[in-house]
Amino acid sequence: MSLPSKKRALLISLAQWPHICRLPKYLSQAGFTVATYSPEGDPLNLSQFIDKRYRLKKGSYELGKIFASFSQTLLDFEPDLIIATDDDTVRLLGDYYKNLLPHNSEEAKKLIHMLEQSKGNPAFYQCVSSKIQSNNIALKLGISTPPQAICAGIDDALVFAEQQHFPLVLKNEFGFAGREVKICATAQQLVEAYSELGSDKKKLIQCYINAKPAMCDAAAVNGKLLAGFVTIKEEISSATGPSTVVRLVEHPEMFEAARQFAKHTGFSGIFSLDFMLDGDNKSYFLECNPRPTSVSHLGYKIHCDLFAALHGELSQQPYQVGEFKECIIALLPKELSRDINSHWVNSAYHDVPWDEPQLVSLGLNSISAGIK
Repeated sequence: MSLPSKKRALLISLAQWPHICRLPKYLSQAGFTVATYSPEGDPLNLSQFIDKRYRLKKGSYELGKIFASFSQTLLDFEPDLIIATDDDTVRLLGDYYKNLLPHNSEEAKKLIHMLEQSKGNPAFYQCVSSKIQSNNIALKLGISTPPQAICAGIDDALVFAEQQHFPLVLKNEFGFAGREVKICATAQQLVEAYSELGSDKKKLIQCYINAKPAMCDAAAVNGKLLAGFVTIKEEISSATGPSTVVRLVEHPEMFEAARQFAKHTGFSGIFSLDFMLDGDNKSYFLECNPRPTSVSHLGYKIHCDLFAALHGELSQQPYQVGEFKECIIALLPKELSRDINSHWVNSAYHDVPWDEPQLVSLGLNSISAGIK
């Protein structure tokens, strides 16, 4: 009897985020054959755990050319799992899916099937990326959120401010890594922030929760949550920016929120929910990231490997989450870029890809550039 073929994972990267170059190793170790699709010079392609590389050629950034290139790549590699690694790619794949729908060819049907298998229920492709729509989902599911309102203009924001109290958080509907977000301490700051974020964009305004940022990274297939873990951000790069030191903890409330969110949206793949965690250990939902984050690969440290969970489900060999053990992890080089004398470097586990020298060099170069 012949052995089953290995499952195939395709990483699509358009924004060239450096932390994504960590993913091929963990996909490979989980059992996937790994391919990448990205522009020339993307640090993702420095990983030695990639089996096949597809390039987005220079001059191919016109939408029609990108869609044609997507189709060619998918039909050649035939992935079981497509992973959009950044928000631009998430939205572009949603547009690509819509572009395929009117076509009735066998080729189009095959491509649609690949996307639905990898991304889940298409009715929620845009919802999970929208701060406004994802908060509406959380409210519908009974997941706690900060008091909030949708703003069509600055007058709506000022009315909300009169009803609540400062500080307030103003956000554009779409954004990532703390961008498109402003914390406002006064009405004047709110007016200025509204203008800076673009007066023509729909916005979400929320009460500021004075608490620690946290998140739950998880893996799901067709709405079934397979595995997930919670991290508390001990250090962040800026007031609304990404984490640089994280504590992996157990938090049933956040895990349950992720389970409900995945079930409601029929989500497939890797995703993360952002929260604020107050002094009473109460969590407040902020937004969904329908893609891997800079900590999604860390589950192996606590026997909760998200990529192994996905591979197990696709291979019909369910993954078993192991015994949890709390730990603190310094995300290098980001923590050294934040503080070259960080005390966490002496006390926390170092998330460094020592077995991938080119990635280590990339990290060291980024630290040096930050010091100059």
